[in-house]
Amino acid sequence: MSAKKRTYNEAFLKIGFTSIFQNSVVKPQCVVCGNVLNHGSMKPSKLKVHFESLHSQLVDKRLEYFKRKETSLKTIRMASTGHFASQNKAALEASYRIAPEMAQTKKPHSIGEDLT
Repeated sequence: MSAKKRTYNEAFLKIGFTSIFQNSVVKPQCVVCGNVLNHGSMKPSKLKVHFESLHSQLVDKRLEYFKRKETSLKTIRMASTGHFASQNKAALEASYRIAPEMAQTKKPHSIGEDLT
């Protein structure tokens, strides 16, 4: 007897979950907190338990609310790994420019505050 393969259902969005691929496996992801649950949690009852226990104040929200949350979640999602990243490009570029100067001083990283 083989295990039942669960797939994502669009109705899960009413419960506050979207899908994400991790290691070629579809997993549910909460659109409110961003938590990625394991594939075994792809049951409506388990998704409801997560949502009602952690986000009980949002139980009465409409589907449009969760669609907006899903859209914003997908825009900040960096990759299909489930990790989030929102980096400021200017700050990242500045850190790359200052790193060689900090290395040349041969002092601790705190010297970066004094360099101009």
